[in-house]
Amino acid sequence: MTVTDSIPVSEITYFWHNGCPYVHRSSIVLHEKGLWDKIEKKHIDLKNKPEWYLQLYPIGKVPAIQIKDTFLPESAIIAEFFIENFEGVGPELLPSNPLVRAKIRLFIQQFQDAISPAFKYARGPVDDEALAVVTKFVTTVQNSLTALTLSDDGPFLLGSKFSLAEVITAPFALRLSLALEKKGVALPDSDKFARFHEWFNAVTTRESVLETFLGKEAYLAQIN
Repeated sequence: MTVTDSIPVSEITYFWHNGCPYVHRSSIVLHEKGLWDKIEKKHIDLKNKPEWYLQLYPIGKVPAIQIKDTFLPESAIIAEFFIENFEGVGPELLPSNPLVRAKIRLFIQQFQDAISPAFKYARGPVDDEALAVVTKFVTTVQNSLTALTLSDDGPFLLGSKFSLAEVITAPFALRLSLALEKKGVALPDSDKFARFHEWFNAVTTRESVLETFLGKEAYLAQIN
């Protein structure tokens, strides 16, 4: 898709909620592209979903976008749509090389498989089993980064280039770190996990990630 083929941001309505990690993905893309303040946003109260939104989308989930008569849900799909539709705007977040794309998607899959059980234990009692699961998460991401990193000129999967790999995983990495911090649990930190921490620290301090996050205190209150 070229810039001339793209749909203008003025024709897109973005349905979102500032506390949802899935929404956070597409919000990060908009911020990276410099479009966060340019797109029409409609905040959906997930505890009291407006009737007009349920009529538009009976499932009532966010994020979603509307372009004239077309309605699109699902966070990863929307994030990729924003990346590809605004390809000529801001940084490139999804390279055209098929092998690079495949490695990005493999990293995402491995991250997601590992973080789900880690979140479960981050919100439960702190015991040996919980700590073992969190350590397994760190080990899995460390191994994935070691195997799939395409450049050593920066902390991200693509070296200095923040990409879809981080767009999809950052919301959950940030929330896991805060949930563990609340429990007084630190992620395993030793020299053998240096690559993990290099990536993790870069992702969780990225401006686009923090500027589109509801904030530490609000999140911690949310998970009480």
